[in-house]
Amino acid sequence: MSEKYCCDRLLICPFFKAVKEAEQPLDVLNEYVHVYCCGPFKDKCYRVQYLHRHGEPPGDNIAPSGLDFRQYTSL
Repeated sequence: MSEKYCCDRLLICPFFKAVKEAEQPLDVLNEYVHVYCCGPFKDKCYRVQYLHRHGEPPGDNIAPSGLDFRQYTSL
């Protein structure tokens, strides 16, 4: 994955950091990175949209889809 095609906020994004720091991230979380962070849904990222609307980022537990990604880590 080339970061030059990724979201401008990639390296400071709590979601991206959590996925990359996970010992064995689930496939669904890696897919979020490929689709939202560095893919065709980059402009549809809930985290970025929330930041633009509210002037602050959503909680660290919110995925680019807008869902709480901790649900995938507690399986």
